Amino acid sequence: MVAGRPAHGLARLRGSLPERPVQCGEDELSEFVSALSALDADEAYDRLCERFGVRRTDGRFWDYSDRAHAAFGRLEPLESGRFDYNRLDR
Repeated sequence: MVAGRPAHGLARLRGSLPERPVQCGEDELSEFVSALSALDADEAYDRLCERFGVRRTDGRFWDYSDRAHAAFGRLEPLESGRFDYNRLDR
């Protein structure tokens, strides 16, 4: 758990347009944080997404979506609903 953030990682999940899902293992966390801290251009963001992003065509995506949606419903029952993934990369 990061200080001030819940262990479920959904502190910033709001509305029907979630941000791009990312996944990294505990052993990759320092690499992810370094890459995130070094974002300075679209190309750096693209590299970060290629390395850690979970695209809609990724086999892990719908499992992530189901877990995120269930957690969102528990945390924000009045605001939760369907997620709009149309703007996410395939």
